[in-house]
Amino acid sequence: ETVVVSIVNASTLPDGTNDADGSSYTATNIIVKSSHKVRGLDICYPQLALWSGAKLDVYNIIEGTGTSSIANSSDYGSSAFALHPDGVFKVRDGNKVVLENFQQQVISSLGFTDSEGSPNQISVSGDFVVCITTRNIMKVARIGTRDLRQLGPARPLFADITGDVAVKSSTVNIKGKLVAFILQVSNGPQAATAPAVEGEGHDGQGRSVAVGFG
Repeated sequence: ETVVVSIVNASTLPDGTNDADGSSYTATNIIVKSSHKVRGLDICYPQLALWSGAKLDVYNIIEGTGTSSIANSSDYGSSAFALHPDGVFKVRDGNKVVLENFQQQVISSLGFTDSEGSPNQISVSGDFVVCITTRNIMKVARIGTRDLRQLGPARPLFADITGDVAVKSSTVNIKGKLVAFILQVSNGPQAATAPAVEGEGHDGQGRSVAVGFG
């Protein structure tokens, strides 16, 4: 399967916007061809990760030549992964999230108990990683040089919602003291009532906001 990576030259966006016809910016398109069907992907330039459902391939994007090269490939069955400048976040042994460098050596890890569930969503924003489990437990950690430092306690999501709620996908953005989420959940309109999850936030003083949609 073919993936096209478009690199936009930000200097051609003087107003921070682009015209409807695209004439106000220039872009370099780099074609990455995978031998597998792509079921998931993530990018942290200049790396691109493609997941087939059974294998996770990481490519180096080479803007100067308009090409790509394979950095590493591994057998990987979980849909939970995320790229960071230091490497790739993956789920290992069902109960921990590890950060592997691009030589596939484990740099650091974050563990989960049986009662917390198995991590099935990983999102990265800057030097923070947010993990959500099969039991709708959220953990936030700061990404250090050699460790993942958990910030605050593990927090339950959707504690006030009746019925089964499963997070199908998540996107996170962290700025200042706010951890903001968009979570796609499984039980439709009721999930839209998901309240803010009050807590210490990523630095002990903020709050985490969960927004769900069906």
